[in-house]
Amino acid sequence: MVITKTQYRALLVVSWVLLVLAVVAYFVSKKSLLRGRAAQAQRWMLRISISMDFDAISWAGAEGGYGDHPLLIRFRELDEAFPKCRYPVRLNVLWQMVESDVNGWPNDSEFEKLSTFEDRLVEAVEQDNQSILIVVLTYNGMKEFVFHSEDEAVFLDRITNMTQETERYPITISKNLDGEWDYFKSVTDCVSEE
Repeated sequence: MVITKTQYRALLVVSWVLLVLAVVAYFVSKKSLLRGRAAQAQRWMLRISISMDFDAISWAGAEGGYGDHPLLIRFRELDEAFPKCRYPVRLNVLWQMVESDVNGWPNDSEFEKLSTFEDRLVEAVEQDNQSILIVVLTYNGMKEFVFHSEDEAVFLDRITNMTQETERYPITISKNLDGEWDYFKSVTDCVSEE
């Protein structure tokens, strides 16, 4: 029998849930917990979270147009089980290219800067699954990194404290409450229509 990647992930989630339920049942059955330690056990159980491996989530890509310029779209292929409600804040990090060609694509030097920045950015904000990079758009001399996050303040603190170059990064950041992931849906729906 062959199991698909989605079925494997679903089995993994179910296994973790069953394990958590077994641990809860064990602790609740202990009389000592019923005498005042039940609250402590509940707090402990709230801290348990199922670890997700964002690196295992595959990427898809598409090309299109934005005005008179080409558009390159890269987005994560999230399965239905992904806990989107955990990440209600959308943060768009927009990099204004200093060196781009006539089509709005980065030249070699700018590409190197963008690659380094993206690696550092993802390493800084995706640690402990606090935020996730979901879409990357390249168009008209811009590169837009779209994240969903648990907490805007933590995200911004991590960007502020990540490794920088001698010059400041040419970025602007906008924040939106997007608990329904409408922006992500608009990008992926647009891609699926083509």
